Amino acid sequence: MTWDLVLMKIFNFNDLTDSEKEIMFNLYEKLKDLNFPSIMSQIENRFNARIELDKTILKILGFSNREINEWLPKIYNTIVDELKAMKSLK
Repeated sequence: MTWDLVLMKIFNFNDLTDSEKEIMFNLYEKLKDLNFPSIMSQIENRFNARIELDKTILKILGFSNREINEWLPKIYNTIVDELKAMKSLK
């Protein structure tokens, strides 16, 4: 929804350390030629490139592997539920 986008925090690449930028650049190089399915399909089907992207960003943001492994599936399930609910409202 528009209001959600307005409130969303933006990932500022300029705030990253040089090593974090290198990690992101290397991931970009690895994923740049992949064809990503729809966001719904990526999350619902646990598209490997999506998971790798999300885990990398969460690690850079300071989350531990334990936290990521515990919370990312729950976040994905919540996003899928919300997208399905929004789709049914149309």
